[in-house]
Parts: sequence; structure tokens; C-alpha cells
Amino acid sequence: MINRILNLDNTHNDSAFVWGARQVGKTTLIRETYPNAAYYDLLQAKDFERLQRNPSFIIQELIAYLGYNEKDEQLSYWRTSSGYEVDVILGEGHVAIEIKSVEEIQSRHLKGLKAF
Repeated sequence: MINRILNLDNTHNDSAFVWGARQVGKTTLIRETYPNAAYYDLLQAKDFERLQRNPSFIIQELIAYLGYNEKDEQLSYWRTSSGYEVDVILGEGHVAIEIKSVEEIQSRHLKGLKAF
């Protein structure tokens, strides 16, 4: 057995992004650290296709997460009079999420997040 040198301290965070080389234990680490969390492996065709077909599924998952975990956070949408927008704002704005279903993210897709 290989000892881990990475330890995610999940006492201060509600989410994590983990990336790295293939077959090094990223999924195992996430499952062990966050056993009740939803996670999406975008290299798995079923996860990728489901989210690509219905990007609003992410909002449904966020609503379910907040409800199941009894989080006192609201989801909202942000838009300026000049047209900048962000799809999801969590709580008081400490998390902003832009949902896109495109092959490649371009700088124009991030204008709303940058303006926020």
C-alpha cells in the first residue's frame, strides 16, 4: 500500500477540485474524504453527456445539496443593465458559477464572472 502525502482538510471547505495524472487515486481520495458528496467525472461518457444535454442539471444538484445538508444559502442569478450575467450566485456572492455547454471555453464566456 502507498501512503498518501496529500490530505484534504475538509473542515473548512464544501467543495474540491482535484486534477492530476491518471490512475494515481484522485477518485479514491475524493470518495474517502467526501463520502456523501456528489462528484462528476467528465471523462466518463455518461456524466459528460448528461451535463452536456442538460446544463441546468447542475443547478438542480446545487439545490438538492443545499437542502440535504441544511445549508442556509440562497441561489440567485446576477445580471447588469449592460448585459453581463452569471448563471448562479451562492449565498452572499462568495461562489459564482457560470454554466456553459461548449467544446472549448473562450474568454468571452468568462466576461460575466470577471465583471462580478
